[in-house]
Amino acid sequence: MFILSLLFAGARALSILTKTNPASRYNLLNIPSETNIHVNFQGYDTSGRPMMKTFTKFEETLVDSDNSIHVINPDCSFDVIAPKDLLMHCRGRLMRIRNRSVQLLDQFSDAFTYDHVQRLTYVYRQRNIFVLQPNRTLPSCCVDDLRDFNVADGVLTILHTNGTITHNGTVLARVDPALYSRLPIFATKDFRMKTPPCEENSINYVAVVVIVTILVAIIESCGRLLLLAKTKLTG
Repeated sequence: MFILSLLFAGARALSILTKTNPASRYNLLNIPSETNIHVNFQGYDTSGRPMMKTFTKFEETLVDSDNSIHVINPDCSFDVIAPKDLLMHCRGRLMRIRNRSVQLLDQFSDAFTYDHVQRLTYVYRQRNIFVLQPNRTLPSCCVDDLRDFNVADGVLTILHTNGTITHNGTVLARVDPALYSRLPIFATKDFRMKTPPCEENSINYVAVVVIVTILVAIIESCGRLLLLAKTKLTG
């Protein structure tokens, strides 16, 4: 618990969640076992509950949350990013399969992940994590001994080959590397209630009224002072 206390003391804007549906806040005792169900964080709903989507990978088929069935290569890794829209990583090549068309995204990567909140694709290549952008690849950070990684709303979590799970250099958990090839937990930004537009407008209106009232009071005070000075001069 001491490790998590340090983490939250230094970064209270983060949440550590389990990769389950529904997700739970990680508490050192609730690390989920690895199964053939893959879970992705989609953001929060208006009440602050994590929104999770799942897909199930069998030997040669993949079933997404809409119950669509996809025929796959069992030696490749996949992610479902939208209905009938998949990312496939196989032999160093990352491809996007959408509406039966195939697009090559990257040719020389060891792993990949997809940020389902910010809708960005990341690849791991030669000890570095890169974010893929149109017509360019931007370096993000350098990581040694990476087995799996996750980016949720821009927040990176890493599973190392020795079973250590880290975020920004902080150890979140340690798992048996023989039992986990994927991250069972992940870090993301904490939920923050957004101010409704009507409330923001009312706050702005009150601020304007206060400012105008102060300006009117200043102008009236200046007017009285000028009138008093003029009276003394004429007297």
